[in-house]
Amino acid sequence: MYKYIDENIDEVKKKTQAAFNNFRLNLLKFDELNVMSVKKESDRLFKKLKRQSDKFYSGLIEYLAEQNGFEADKYDLDELLATYSRTLLYAFSSEMERKQSRYFETILSIGDLSDPEILVQQKKNVRNWNMQVEEFAVDMERTIFLREMQDSGVRRVQWITAQDEKVCSECADLHGMIFDIENVPRRPHIGCRCQLKGV
Repeated sequence: MYKYIDENIDEVKKKTQAAFNNFRLNLLKFDELNVMSVKKESDRLFKKLKRQSDKFYSGLIEYLAEQNGFEADKYDLDELLATYSRTLLYAFSSEMERKQSRYFETILSIGDLSDPEILVQQKKNVRNWNMQVEEFAVDMERTIFLREMQDSGVRRVQWITAQDEKVCSECADLHGMIFDIENVPRRPHIGCRCQLKGV
């Protein structure tokens, strides 16, 4: 599990950083910050981020389809992104809107692009966006894995940790446990990369 994510997430993160940098540079072109200019650039930024994340997720679905022998169009991306993450406790689509509104308001509140707080907020937003994209990718892969297992007749799965020094106590307690496929516990924390195996 997670091979596609591991091989592609760094490129997504670089593109996120570039998009936020371009957003700030575009705002510097205006003589003064106003609601309309910030709104226009903010909309452009988050549309770009959404296109980038959609491309990443579509690639993930295509990769999983190829690896597991199902048609990629079996899974609707918008439907997957509207599903609430049991780990993050929000849906990608609604959280994207919240992040956009919050960043828009932050820029207007600070008001001065030379203020160092602008860069502090940008770093925070880059980090939060990248975390959201990666965590939803992990959730998406697990969701597809469980559905495919169910469709093939598998009724139970085993929880497998990485079995290294980074495994937290909560995940370690789950290691080796077998669950009915309809009753698999949620990933206990952000960054959990425990795997599931059909049994």
